[in-house]
Amino acid sequence: FTVSGDDRVHPNESQALFVFWALVRALGEGPLVSRVSVNAAKGTHFAENATVTNLEASATKVAFTLDEKALPFPTDTLPQDVIGRLPFAHDLSREELQVTGLEPGRYALAIDGVEVGVYDDLSLSLGVNVGESPKTPQALQAKKVLAAAHRRHQHAYFCRDWYWTRY
Repeated sequence: FTVSGDDRVHPNESQALFVFWALVRALGEGPLVSRVSVNAAKGTHFAENATVTNLEASATKVAFTLDEKALPFPTDTLPQDVIGRLPFAHDLSREELQVTGLEPGRYALAIDGVEVGVYDDLSLSLGVNVGESPKTPQALQAKKVLAAAHRRHQHAYFCRDWYWTRY
């Protein structure tokens, strides 16, 4: 794997993502999108980089409203050769959810009515990274932001290339 492209100067998309990942980590940017911990038995919560409201908790069900201050990185849009080499979801897109005090069993996680995963009580008590799911509404919103960024990038290239073709 190299970070220079076919022309030995410009990296391709996979190589540019590798440079981006290394640069963001070197700058000390943290991976946290949000961290939410709920104690279902006590009906209490802790939230970091997010606000929890309307908490309803019991030993068999937890529901709340979450307002996150960031979006996850849409990792499912990355080239597959990058996914296998770099821990993007772990290093740049952690949406941590921990729920303790649940009765033993399996629990469906739904966000805005969309089921995004099924977890057992042990996994939830240890914490899961919801940012790894491409089905969350947050991930879909992040994809829209990424698509807008790509359109802007394409437009900038078009304008630059058009200028050069005039001569």
